Amino acid sequence: MNALKSQQFRWNKGGAETAKKIGLRVINAELPLRIKLHAVAHLFNTTNYIFILITAILSVPLLFIKNQVIDFNYFKYASIFLMGSIAIAYAYYISTLQREKTMRKTLSVYITRFPIFLAITMGMSLHNAWAVFRGWLGQQTAFVRTPKFNIVNGKDIWKNKKYTASKISPIVYLEGLFSLYFLSGIIMGFYYEDYGLLPFHMLAFSGFALIFYFSLKHSKLNS
Repeated sequence: MNALKSQQFRWNKGGAETAKKIGLRVINAELPLRIKLHAVAHLFNTTNYIFILITAILSVPLLFIKNQVIDFNYFKYASIFLMGSIAIAYAYYISTLQREKTMRKTLSVYITRFPIFLAITMGMSLHNAWAVFRGWLGQQTAFVRTPKFNIVNGKDIWKNKKYTASKISPIVYLEGLFSLYFLSGIIMGFYYEDYGLLPFHMLAFSGFALIFYFSLKHSKLNS
């Protein structure tokens, strides 16, 4: 898990730094619109993690406000944002189809793994959003190499390899708190019998809980 986090930190912070450096130049460049749109989407894609995190955090108080303060059918107006989820689901499906070749195998792998992919993406949103935020601020950080474990069979171990991190970041404890936060959203949904955000909160709870658990486990195994 720490290897994944170090890799994701570099990629997302580096993407934000690149967008900050040349984003406006690309927007103002004399380029065909399709090329400019493609470049902007590629440059600013890591910023999505900030919006994923903000959306997730706001979803719990939104559920409370809807049921206690105002009677507002937000799903009627927010459904347009589902288009982004549809695009992600379609892209994941096409990539799975190209790998698995057959429709039966594709559907089996897709149904099993896509929810896990969404949960892990949400669980990594805090860590990655922090990396993006630091990139936009221009903060200098050390280049932390992704550990190379050279695992070739079941008897090989990774705990004694170089570059493995044993220090537990404060972000890890925040991830644990966020898992409890979204668990409260699940409980609130059942309490109010309002299940519209239940799948979202279940994915967020599962993702943050998994990231928190494996971050602690792998750090302690290496200590």
